[in-house]
This record gives sequence, C-alpha cells and structure tokens, in this order.
Amino acid sequence: MTNFQIVAMCAVLSLLPVIAWGSLFLYKHGEKRELVIKTFIFSAIAVIPLVFYRLIMGVIPQNQINEYLQTIINFQLFESVLPFNLLILFLTIGFVEEYLKHFVAAKVDQDEIDNIDDAIEFSIIAALGFSFAENTFYFIDVYQNLELAIFWKVVIFRSMFSTLAHIIFSSIYGYHYGLALFGKNIAHRRDFTFVKSINRVLSRFLRVSSTKIFINEQRFLGLFLAGIFHAAFNVFLELNQILLVLPILFLGLYYVLYLINKKQNHINFNQLAAPATASSQQENATGYKKRPDKSGLNWFNF
Repeated sequence: MTNFQIVAMCAVLSLLPVIAWGSLFLYKHGEKRELVIKTFIFSAIAVIPLVFYRLIMGVIPQNQINEYLQTIINFQLFESVLPFNLLILFLTIGFVEEYLKHFVAAKVDQDEIDNIDDAIEFSIIAALGFSFAENTFYFIDVYQNLELAIFWKVVIFRSMFSTLAHIIFSSIYGYHYGLALFGKNIAHRRDFTFVKSINRVLSRFLRVSSTKIFINEQRFLGLFLAGIFHAAFNVFLELNQILLVLPILFLGLYYVLYLINKKQNHINFNQLAAPATASSQQENATGYKKRPDKSGLNWFNF
C-alpha cells in the first residue's frame, strides 16, 4: 500500500468509532452543524501540541538526573513494572489531553452553551475530534512498524475503549465546566448545600464571595477529576492491567449517562439570567443571550 492509502485507511478506521459513539451519546441533540464541525476539526488539530509534548518527554529521560531516578524508582503493580520516566509521562499526559480538549470546546462553543447539558455535549464532540486524530496517528504507526494481526487488535481495542475513555473523561470535565460557567445560578441550589456551607466558611476567611469560590473550585475540580481518571487509565493500560481498566470505563460510562439524563442539567440558565423586564423578554424571543459568568472563563483559564 502507498503512504496515502495507509493514511486514508487509518483515517476511515478512526472515523468509524467516532460515528458509532457519537450516535450513542449525541442522538438527542441538534446543535448547529457548523459548530459541530468546527469543534471536531479544532479538537483534531489540538493533537499537534500533544505530539511535541511527547517528543519533549522522550528527550528528557536522556538527562543524567532522570537516568539516575529511573534506576532507583520504578512503579510496580503485580508483575508489571513501569520505569519512572514513563510513569511521569503517562501521569501528566492525561491532564494535558483533557485541557487541550476542553480548551477547544470552551473557546469555540462558549457563547452557544445555554445549560450544563450543552457543556457536556460540546465536550463530547471535542473528545471525538481529538480521539479521531490520535487514533489515526496511532494506527499509522502500528501498521508501519508491527505485524498486521497486532494492528487489527489495536484498532479494535482503541475503537471500543480508548475512544470511549476520551468521551467519559471529557464529559466529566464538561459537567464541572458547565457548573462553573453558570455558577451564579447554580451555587445556591439545594443539591450543593454541603458545598455552599464549606464555601461560606472559606468566603469569610478569604474575604472572597462564596459564588466566586464555587466557580473556581468547579473549574479546578473538572480538570483534576478528568486528568486523574485519564492518568489512571493510561498507567493501567501501559501495565497491561486490563482488569483494572474496564471498571474505570464502566463506572465512568454509568456516571456520564447519569449526568446526561440529569434533569437539572437541561435548565436554560441563559434565559434565567436575562433581565425580567418586558423589553428583555422580547429580546430573548428574538435571540438575545446573556452569559452570566463569561468573564474569567476565556482562553487559558480552566
């Protein structure tokens, strides 16, 4: 096969799980086609910084300090051993991937997000775009360097599990991003009574509004949870501990489906945030949108 044929084949194989998983998670939604395409494309392009990150992490272990650490520190689970430099790579790269996917969804779609469900949905689209590009590069590399039988095993595994993992982790991030985005309307809800009590104490101690504390903690919590689950997935997968990977995916899938079907996530917070005057109601009818917490959630913020 020519290089073009290999790339085309791998791209098609990467697109199939995107269509399958996308149909499962997004069949109820009808977002603007141009936004879906834009989010998907930019998320696929977001894989490029990840390539440079992998290259940098591949160079660092050649330094004497890292070589020394590698000889004395190894992560061992059962009979599998992961060198220190690879452990650091797989622990950190999950956070990098999750932030890159979230960055695209937040930047491209923020003005179109009306509720938490929208935030989850666009995060899933970003995950699908990222997974498509990552799988394509991975399939090309495996096809060119390993046996054909191994190639098809990799295609099946990554199509079934790796793409799903991206969706799960991004959905968790998207949920907490939605909470932060509409923090002014959500921070006082009954289901956050415990969090509200803690934030009230912190507010008095730090002299910052409890709502602002809520917004920032949700932004941090989204990245932390998505990154830590992704890191665990990467490490267990590298150690060939599939029996530990599967529970992460199944529990994560159950939780994401719960979030998607959660009624509170479908409340239109933009409509609630608009002024209650007659003129503003007329503006809402003609498409007026007011973002309650847009400031502080752009670009390099979580």
